[in-house]
Amino acid sequence: VIYTSGTTGTPKGVKIQHAAICNLVRAESTIFQVTSRDKVFQGFSISFDASLEEIWLAFFAGAQLFVGSEDTLQSGSQMATFINENRITVFSTVPTLLSTITDDLPSDKKVILGGESCSMELVKKWSTPKCRMINTYGPTEATVIATFADCKPEKKVTIGRPVVNYSTYILDENQQMVPAGIAGELCIGGLS
Repeated sequence: VIYTSGTTGTPKGVKIQHAAICNLVRAESTIFQVTSRDKVFQGFSISFDASLEEIWLAFFAGAQLFVGSEDTLQSGSQMATFINENRITVFSTVPTLLSTITDDLPSDKKVILGGESCSMELVKKWSTPKCRMINTYGPTEATVIATFADCKPEKKVTIGRPVVNYSTYILDENQQMVPAGIAGELCIGGLS
């Protein structure tokens, strides 16, 4: 059982198959390319699904995992100090929290975003030749993330393409695929 963030009320538990978690871990190792030389920041509550991304991303790669204290997680400046002092190279967060960080993070090589929409202002600030920025999307029911896209200052921010063993479709009210550029409902297929 993994838990939603509770942004719409009380967090709820979602039953997920072990195969789905294993797929997530393997897929993210390919997508994010974390290595044993990386230092991963763990800032999400372990009761929230995004913590699985941080913890298993580090463990699967043999990377170091640095757990932020309650104080560290309360302020962008304290978080930046912690990240810089520990030379964190992989930082997974939500755009709102990233927007509170005004300091440079020179050791950070990857910023992984999810949970809410990402603005072009954030992309312009954080996506640099030295720092890869990845936008992810997925409800807890799809095992943390279902899609990903690299963010570039010259490119519109999207939720990207499906992770390995997933599929995405935009459907109309009759559950028929709509042409490109037409609004519809996002439907996700794959492991759960």
